[in-house]
Amino acid sequence: MKEAPKEDKVVLVLDDDTRLKGVVDRFDPNRARLDLREVDLTGHQVERHDVDMKEVLVAFVVRDLAVWRSQPLSEDDVPPAEATTPVESGEAVRVTLRWGETMEGVIPDHDPRRPWFWFFPFASSSRAGNVERVYLTRRGVGRMEPARAR
Repeated sequence: MKEAPKEDKVVLVLDDDTRLKGVVDRFDPNRARLDLREVDLTGHQVERHDVDMKEVLVAFVVRDLAVWRSQPLSEDDVPPAEATTPVESGEAVRVTLRWGETMEGVIPDHDPRRPWFWFFPFASSSRAGNVERVYLTRRGVGRMEPARAR
C-alpha cells in the first residue's frame, strides 16, 4: 500500500512581497516548483497556485494556518541594509527579515555559500510557537547576527 505524502502547511513570501498560505505535499526547497493549495479557515481549497521556487523569499512551515495573520508589507518596515555578522552552524542567531520581522533560533547546517538555509526559531520568537521551521533565502534576510544570551 502506497503511503500518502506528508502535507506541510506553509506561508510563502514571494519576491514581489505577496504572501500565499496553504498546503503543499512535503515542502522541499530542491524542487523547481510548488503546488500550493490555498485553503480557507474551514480547510477547504480556495485556489491552486503553481509557484516557482525562484520566486520564494521565505517559507514559514507552520502548525496551524488559522493562527497566521498576514500583515501587508511596506517600505517603512524594511530595515536599513547593514553588514551581516558571520554565523556558525548551530549557534543561536537573531534573523531580521527584509521587512523588519525578527526571530531568534538556530541554523543547524549553515553554509554561507548556499543561497538558502533552514532556520528553526525558538518558540518564544515564532508567533506563539506556531512556526515549526523557516526556509530562508539570502534575498529574504535583512540582517543576521548572534542572538543575545538567553
